Amino acid sequence: INGNGARRRHHILGFDLIGTEDFFGQTKLFTIRTTIRSMIYVLFFGVAIANVSPRRMSPKFRKLEGTLSRDTATGAAPRPQEVEDSNFLQSLIALGRLRIRPKKDEEELTNVKTAARVREASPQDILWMKHINELYMPENYPMEFWRNTIENWPSSSYVCEDASGKILGYVLGRVERSYARQETSERGVPTLVPITEGKIISICVRSSQRGKGIGRALLKQCVDAMMNGEADLDIVSLRVRQRTNPNAVALYEQTGFEVAEVVKGYYRDGENALLMVLSAKGERESPLVPCF
Repeated sequence: INGNGARRRHHILGFDLIGTEDFFGQTKLFTIRTTIRSMIYVLFFGVAIANVSPRRMSPKFRKLEGTLSRDTATGAAPRPQEVEDSNFLQSLIALGRLRIRPKKDEEELTNVKTAARVREASPQDILWMKHINELYMPENYPMEFWRNTIENWPSSSYVCEDASGKILGYVLGRVERSYARQETSERGVPTLVPITEGKIISICVRSSQRGKGIGRALLKQCVDAMMNGEADLDIVSLRVRQRTNPNAVALYEQTGFEVAEVVKGYYRDGENALLMVLSAKGERESPLVPCF
């Protein structure tokens, strides 16, 4: 007890509050003494705030973040496609899944009207291939399907990328044993024959890069790889929308594909598909029509 009143200690949330009161119970002065417990609280909350900061990222991600924002810095409005890509990249950053740089010894592409190259696809390209597919195509596939196809048929899928490593387009394919219908000379009754079939499942190019020969180069690379890699290959087949994709139909016909059958209501929206076939063994008396 001092001359003015009583000295009291209040313990609140790890802080010792020491004050003096006069004889009427009025507080005259407070001093705060920080305890070890309060220091621990401060340290804990400081670390927690630092960990949730959006700026806390590795130098690699900071470099990417700067690349994504350069259009904003120059005052240029990003195109819708670039916005989609930016959102996709930011999602990858958040998931810690971003990678992806091409190998240095990839084959240069000479027949594309841009500084780009075609190379064999790898599992590391799946995220970008799937992203482009979902951005521009109505027919999409689950992640497991992409992984299974690329890992089991690595020489049947390709990507086209520019000098910076950005994926401009892809082709997804596989080679498998199947069956085909073949007309016979006996009463015109078709028979089932076993075949080795190369299937082009999906091919897509970014809309801003179309008309530069990228799709043609991807298709040629895929077909050539199938024919050179499989000695017993019989045909290469694909399906394409009959009404709404005339440019693709024209490209396939120029490459040598022929319409083998019209598949009624093949797509989910009810549109017909053209089943197109390229023979790997020259002209046949009776063409092969894949069953599956």
